Amino acid sequence: MRALWGLGAALALALAIFGCTAYIDAEELGLVLRFGRIDRVLPPGIALRLPYPVETVLPVDVTTVRRVDVGYVQRRGAADRRHLTADANLLDLELTAHFTVADPIAYTFSAESPGLVAARVLAGQARAALATMPIDSVLTTAKLDLETRVQKRAGELLEHHGLGIRLTRVSAVEATPPAMVVESFNDVASARGDRDTYRIEADAWADRRLSEARARAETIANQAISDSTRAVNVATADAGAFVALLQEYRAAPVVFRERLRAESAERVLAGMDLVLTDPDKGPTRVERIAGGE
Repeated sequence: MRALWGLGAALALALAIFGCTAYIDAEELGLVLRFGRIDRVLPPGIALRLPYPVETVLPVDVTTVRRVDVGYVQRRGAADRRHLTADANLLDLELTAHFTVADPIAYTFSAESPGLVAARVLAGQARAALATMPIDSVLTTAKLDLETRVQKRAGELLEHHGLGIRLTRVSAVEATPPAMVVESFNDVASARGDRDTYRIEADAWADRRLSEARARAETIANQAISDSTRAVNVATADAGAFVALLQEYRAAPVVFRERLRAESAERVLAGMDLVLTDPDKGPTRVERIAGGE
């Protein structure tokens, strides 16, 4: 009988020790509730607590990276999927966000489903960001900018509302036009591509013609400068010759006039056949002199 009492006492003691001991894993923190009110936070390891129902321990994983998806049709329909861009185009966006627990108390008690709240906040911030971005940039070069803006604004909003969530990464998994308009969108994109091609070709043609015109203008300008230089040189030479003649004329006017008359006659009559008549010998005697003799 004593053995049974001893066994019972040992079992009761073991249950009491077990009921007063909390075991917290390495990736967790333990929230100790005393009569339903938060009392303290236990670190990883073994700790003592008052037995249930006085104290209850809620372990919260604070190191595992959690994931929340936004805009996936198979999960929540298209309510958070379809957005309107700055240029009034529809865009289907799928986001994946990763987060960790920054405050275990806030994460546990601030909302019934913090992940769902985070998904709604992310969807709202994605809608706000896309409203300021054209669809072409989102589909090509601005996806990283979209992810950064959504993560920053959503993180600030989650922190403001005290949900105890820290966003670590936001990824735009897919961004496409809706299926109902994708064919028309592709036609518009193709037309824009053709427009850009024609614009590039036109710019190249204009640059080529402009280069040709500049080369031609430079050639004409150089030719004009050459002609001007040559005309100035000729005029200078003529002026110098005239000055020299003037000096000769002033030195001997009579001789200069006779020489000038002879040179003029020589230039005018050069290469001509002349008939000279000597009045003293009568009109019947004529001498024909060939030009240049």
